[in-house]
Amino acid sequence: MIIAFLLLLTTGCSAHNDIYIVWNGSKARISGAKSKVNVTTDKGGLVRMSVKGKHKGLRIHLSGKGEGQFIFTPIDDSEVILEGLTLHCDTSYAIVFKGKSTASITLSDGSTNTLSDEGIKTKGNLCISGYGMLDITCTANGHKGMRIGGNLYIYGSPKLCVTTSGNPEKMEEMKAPTDIKMPQNVVPPHPLVVDSAKHPRMPQGVPVPSFVRYNYSGTSKGVKVSGSAYMSGGSLRITTHTPGAEGLETKDSLFVSGGNIHVEAYDDAISVGLKMIVSGGTVYAVSQKSDGIDINGGLKRMGGGGPIDMMRATEQRGNDPMQTMRCMMQNREPTYIQTGGTVTCRTLTGPPEEALDTDDVPILHTGGTLNR
Repeated sequence: MIIAFLLLLTTGCSAHNDIYIVWNGSKARISGAKSKVNVTTDKGGLVRMSVKGKHKGLRIHLSGKGEGQFIFTPIDDSEVILEGLTLHCDTSYAIVFKGKSTASITLSDGSTNTLSDEGIKTKGNLCISGYGMLDITCTANGHKGMRIGGNLYIYGSPKLCVTTSGNPEKMEEMKAPTDIKMPQNVVPPHPLVVDSAKHPRMPQGVPVPSFVRYNYSGTSKGVKVSGSAYMSGGSLRITTHTPGAEGLETKDSLFVSGGNIHVEAYDDAISVGLKMIVSGGTVYAVSQKSDGIDINGGLKRMGGGGPIDMMRATEQRGNDPMQTMRCMMQNREPTYIQTGGTVTCRTLTGPPEEALDTDDVPILHTGGTLNR
């Protein structure tokens, strides 16, 4: 009897902390724990979820196939589990984490999950783990696979695939009426485009201008990380197809200790703000039109020791500003450090693009294999 009571108690606690959301077309069905949890839905498949107070060990299971969006403000020890989810959202990201708390996504064992037309957005850190698959496909202009405001952590054995094909921008054109009168000394709010072949002419023979409003929605990058990215397991495959579309971009640093990163991009395959450190795993980065791996830490930390570095560089290189800057770069600490693993990087364009661009800062390669 005691054992039965304990089993019942354990089961009750587990169910109390689990919420199940299943999409079917434009509707979402919700079941499971509701205590201190506010969940709202609408006919468009939009699910908003928030939690009041403490709710340790909250697990949100997402599954089904449909159209809509999941918006959630993470709390400590909360986990979003994808277990066979296919979710499409035309206008925004299919999964949005609000606030700056760390969000955790687990791909359940053997599951296949698909997000489109944009994948995941969070203002804080994002942790992805598990033993399932996640395929993110973006086709609209400026849409990105993942946009992370903090750090990205990939561990365990998840298989992630991100593909983008949208154009970097789109234009909205509005034709002005034929009787338009522009006041003197007034600049139009948008640039004027005059194309005599496409636009009619006024009776005086002057082409009718069009007001062109640029709706710039950004480039169709694969994964954009405002902080650093940490890869210790699993696989991340990114493919981009359009101008300006980088594969994996980190504003801070990239750390690879395991797993597999495979990027084929139109622009920089991997773009790193400060440092790239590889101690294990494999990295494959190929760009069609730009650098295979582009590390900008040399330019961002060019000053280093300040006036002393400038004086030394001037003594060595004279007063040529370009040679002085190059010498200062050579005095900087390495921005690419490899102690293990295998890295292959290439550019299909050739000079001035590079397979590994470190802004003239020396690399530190003490182990592993580097192919470029």
